[in-house]
Amino acid sequence: MIALPFSIPSAPDWTIDWKGIADSPFGAVLAKMGGIRQNPVWHGEGDVLVHTRLVCDALTGDPAFRAMDETDRAEVFVAVLLHDVGKISKTRMENGTWVSPGHSIAGAQLVRKMLWQALDMAGTEETRRFRETVCSLIRFHSAPPHFMSKSEPERFVGSIAAEGCVTEGFTLAKLGMLVRADILGRTASDIDRLLDELTLFTATAKELDCLDGPPRFADPFSRLAWLEGRTGYPEQKLYNDTWGRVYMMCALPGTGKDTWIRSNLPDVPMVSLDAIRAELGVSWEDGQGPVVALAFERAREHLRAHRSFVWNATCLTSDLRKRELQLFRDYGAYTEIVVLEVPWEEGLRRNRSRKAVVPEDVIDSMLGRFTPPSVREAHEFMVY
Repeated sequence: MIALPFSIPSAPDWTIDWKGIADSPFGAVLAKMGGIRQNPVWHGEGDVLVHTRLVCDALTGDPAFRAMDETDRAEVFVAVLLHDVGKISKTRMENGTWVSPGHSIAGAQLVRKMLWQALDMAGTEETRRFRETVCSLIRFHSAPPHFMSKSEPERFVGSIAAEGCVTEGFTLAKLGMLVRADILGRTASDIDRLLDELTLFTATAKELDCLDGPPRFADPFSRLAWLEGRTGYPEQKLYNDTWGRVYMMCALPGTGKDTWIRSNLPDVPMVSLDAIRAELGVSWEDGQGPVVALAFERAREHLRAHRSFVWNATCLTSDLRKRELQLFRDYGAYTEIVVLEVPWEEGLRRNRSRKAVVPEDVIDSMLGRFTPPSVREAHEFMVY
């Protein structure tokens, strides 16, 4: 069980440890929610902190939450507690109305950094599962009530559930539990309608057999094809016409990418942005245009020759990964993302021992932007 600095609600009284939460690293963030305004049409109960406390109360009264095992209960409770932290930075007045566009994504990124640094949740399978389950629940908590507006609602539901292929602890059952508490923790006229939407979302997940895990896929190649809309149903198998693998590294500086490559892919050629920087005499603070241009040209040489290789860079966001992964696939390669992580202080220690030390404030900023790969990005994933 993950060690938390406060107690998770449990039998027999199911009380919430608000004192422990206030004294924890979460306390300062929750305090900032006080006074963050919300549209009174949808949130007549008050500010974000008032809403959060009501949502936590609704969750702890849910029989399904009480029936969970300790680890699952902790994941869902922390996700509920922090589900709206993104509103701190994203709330603004627009046309006379308080809105918070993008708060789910912003919240997931903020919580990831907080769990990684303040609670040392990095570097082990257990801590990564807990952290990313919480962050995925926060990331997708706005999706279920609006899924019927999507052009392909069933594929939308299945695609969210498919994130469980990368984040083992994430399920639509847990997401539905968070969303139900979120709906009940409000004062608004649309609560019954949203609960009906959630019921339909859950029923759709059951029909697709992906409420408690990802859909069943024939193989990773066919999975990506279905997620992109190129096949009609998840279990449909496509002929894999790729010629070989291209490995993309995804990790903060100081995580040990070079060491991992030497140990696990010793005979595979590598395109390393760090090596190219050294070759060109370019530092992290300099413009990276020449470095990236040369890296892409060397990648194309491997791709034209149908030669597997490793793309060795930080690749910390989906936007940074998108162009490279599309290039690899345009040439017919099978893509695999390798994610490495170590505890925060260990990563800083390793970075200090590098020849090309990255400023620690830069690494801190990188962690704030880091988004682990989505199942939609590549064929396969390895996480260490």
